[in-house]
Amino acid sequence: MINLIPPAARKNIVKEYWVRVVTVWLFLAGTVSLIILFLLLPTYVIIGMQNNLLKQNVATSSPKSHSYDVSATVLLNANRQAQLLVDTREVTPFSLYTSKLEKLAGTKVTIQEMRFSRLESLAGTIQISGVSNTRQNLADFRDAIEADQNFSTVDLPISSLVKDRDLLFSMEIALATTTAINMIN
Repeated sequence: MINLIPPAARKNIVKEYWVRVVTVWLFLAGTVSLIILFLLLPTYVIIGMQNNLLKQNVATSSPKSHSYDVSATVLLNANRQAQLLVDTREVTPFSLYTSKLEKLAGTKVTIQEMRFSRLESLAGTIQISGVSNTRQNLADFRDAIEADQNFSTVDLPISSLVKDRDLLFSMEIALATTTAINMIN
């Protein structure tokens, strides 16, 4: 029947046909899109509410997280100090070294200052500053320290031996690493 229609009218009919086909398909696509929109709207609302709830949780948990970080740092420091205490119970206390050095110094050498530093759990150094009555008393003090089994080396600068009387001195003493200390003697 399309063959009976004149060519100009046929052109208009084909054009109208395709306009109607496109219109129907666009109407169907719009209807499907609207249905999908109504189906996804509750999901969008729920996701938005959960997002807001998570933001609130993050806002309240950030200070708690900071508090946790501070607590973890404090706990780590406490563990280090506890480990140091556990390690140092095997180490000779510095007070025993102090009393030993004062005993070796006697009355002729006056110890004014002592500085202790521990390099490891069993070794360390002592820096002593003081005054000696004579050069010989200072040399005897140094020799007594070197002879003691609790001290490994004594570093007494020669500049400390320049004067003959009332010598100001400074020496560094290295503690023995393996000490079977008999400090009472």
